[in-house]
Amino acid sequence: MERFESVLIFSLLLFVLVILLVLLFRIHENRKRKNIKEKFKSFITSQNLEKNDLRAVPRILVPESIDIILNLSYGPSTLLKAVVLDISLTGISAQPRFSLKKLPQDVILKEAVVNTPLNHFCIAELKLIRKEYRMKSSFMAFHIGRIEADQFEKLQFFLTYLNEFLTHDHKEN
Repeated sequence: MERFESVLIFSLLLFVLVILLVLLFRIHENRKRKNIKEKFKSFITSQNLEKNDLRAVPRILVPESIDIILNLSYGPSTLLKAVVLDISLTGISAQPRFSLKKLPQDVILKEAVVNTPLNHFCIAELKLIRKEYRMKSSFMAFHIGRIEADQFEKLQFFLTYLNEFLTHDHKEN
């Protein structure tokens, strides 16, 4: 009986230690994400990019810690949200926070809104060109069909800052 108690106490201590390590890891990761968000926000305020810097930029992979949310409307009063994985002047890929079964292939969505830490912009027409079902998370890719000129400038403005931030960030490390 005494041996059983010793094993039980050891197992409980080991379990508590594992839980503590997981919590510490999550705290560390959250701090790291917050630090990157703050770096991006301070970069935005410290940089004054000229109009000629707002050139076409390639597809940019979005770091996990910079939250860019794609808000989609499909059907009567249905708001669908997705996290943007990469973005360019012509397309967006995102991880849906909803079942992909809700959107048919090749659907054209109207008035999709993208919220970034810098700004938000509206895409008049966004066409779903690819969707993949993955074990833990799904994936979808969109082509920007139509976007108003002022909204395109906002998209370009954000991409320029994101591209400069990522380039700048890599040079420092």
